[in-house]
Amino acid sequence: MRSDVGVLWENFCIIERIKRNNYNNIYANYYFWRTYTQKEIDFIEEREGKLFAYEMKWKKEMKSVPKEFLEEYKNSEFEVVNRENYYKFLLWLNFANNIKAFKASSDRKSDNLAFI
Repeated sequence: MRSDVGVLWENFCIIERIKRNNYNNIYANYYFWRTYTQKEIDFIEEREGKLFAYEMKWKKEMKSVPKEFLEEYKNSEFEVVNRENYYKFLLWLNFANNIKAFKASSDRKSDNLAFI
């Protein structure tokens, strides 16, 4: 496996999240956070008057939010994004809603389908 897989994963998640937000007209400011002692958070979205902090992990390891961040930004949320839950982080809202609507309409029309 490549030695830079973690960095590639972080980059992929962040870029796709920004695209998702753009597509869904979700306006946010984007940041990263690091202390002088090298504690960090990979990606922060400022939206809806709140900070949403994300740590990207290729491996399933859990990382706790740095206590300095929680002390400074009390009304914030923190989530670790990994290979098991990234789809929720990257899910395109309009796409997901369209899939649900299509599924619901095709369930109702399934008796009337004709194949050509």
